[in-house]
Amino acid sequence: MSGVNPTSPGSPAYRDSSMKIAALRWTAYRLPYREAFAIAGAASPAREGVLLRVLTTTGVVGLGDAAPLPERGGSVGEALAMLAQIAPSLVGGDTADITLPTGGPSAAALACALDTAMLDAEARARNVSVAFL
Repeated sequence: MSGVNPTSPGSPAYRDSSMKIAALRWTAYRLPYREAFAIAGAASPAREGVLLRVLTTTGVVGLGDAAPLPERGGSVGEALAMLAQIAPSLVGGDTADITLPTGGPSAAALACALDTAMLDAEARARNVSVAFL
């Protein structure tokens, strides 16, 4: 069994550290269901979330989606507040080395959006699928 090649897909060292975050943009959304969606005794009339757009200094754009579950205690308002608070500290940082938010359902949804956006930017820069990374 051989060791992991640090330049192979799946290796943490494979992440491109040459891209820096130039800006973050986001938009809240609300998409109503045709019928309320019921799960575990709770019903939701719509899906709400935040679309995140990360612009890099190389001109590459990465996209992510934060969709906190109100049924689990998350909220779009909380995710938006967290994003507004941490966004200034992320600008200028390396896309391969960001600190993801922690501490609850809204933070988990936001961490997913940030991680997805960074990976999307890296995949677009390499002209490969995110799955390849």
